[in-house]
Amino acid sequence: MLSSTFRLWLALILRDIRTRRGPSRLTFLLALIEPLGQLAVVYIVFRALGRRSDYGPSLFLFLMTGVLPYFLFTHIVSRIMSAIRVAYPLQPLGVVTVVDVAIAQLVVETLTVMIIGMALFYAAIELDIPGAVPQDPIQLGISTGVMALTAFGVGLFNAAVALHFTFYRMIWTLIARSLIFFSNVFFVADFLPAYVRDWLWWNPLLHGVIWFRTGVYQFYPHLTLSYAYALYWCLGAVLIGLAAQRVLHRQI
Repeated sequence: MLSSTFRLWLALILRDIRTRRGPSRLTFLLALIEPLGQLAVVYIVFRALGRRSDYGPSLFLFLMTGVLPYFLFTHIVSRIMSAIRVAYPLQPLGVVTVVDVAIAQLVVETLTVMIIGMALFYAAIELDIPGAVPQDPIQLGISTGVMALTAFGVGLFNAAVALHFTFYRMIWTLIARSLIFFSNVFFVADFLPAYVRDWLWWNPLLHGVIWFRTGVYQFYPHLTLSYAYALYWCLGAVLIGLAAQRVLHRQI
């Protein structure tokens, strides 16, 4: 039973990769370049404004270590929401569940961002950018896994809500785009006034980005970071997301 489930997940993962590639490998390459373009635009704008890095000597490295985890979280959620919408009609057949589709999306999107991240770190090291060598790869990997699983749960929950309230997709799009300004991507939370930190603290993505940066920078300020809060969000999001899908399955 377990082996057949893994084979199903592998088939869905390979299918998703082929679908993203389309008729040409160039299509899949463009998907890989998308976060690079987002990072490049932010970097150019900040340079034009004369903005310096809030931490460390490299503005590029600072922005890269904020944009990558943000991109990972928001894209896993959006991919799961889009893919599950297609999978719902197949659910009564009992062959492929929406959770199976979501797991495939989780794996593909996480691996995609990891490949992009490793390529960026390698390029930064080759260009002799100061601090480009991650100081704690284990924390880097754990934070990536926690954010990916949190996004998995949020994606499942959002998909269930969006099925009943179609306008929710637009609401989530606005939320996802605004999160980049409140998630420690462009600033260091510990350097902000206490009353601002108290409000931002409730944002789980902020903790994920700080955690990610502690794996890159040796002495990154992380007094605002709560590992327990990030883990509670991860566990809670997965459980609530799975429960939402189970309730929805009974209604179909």
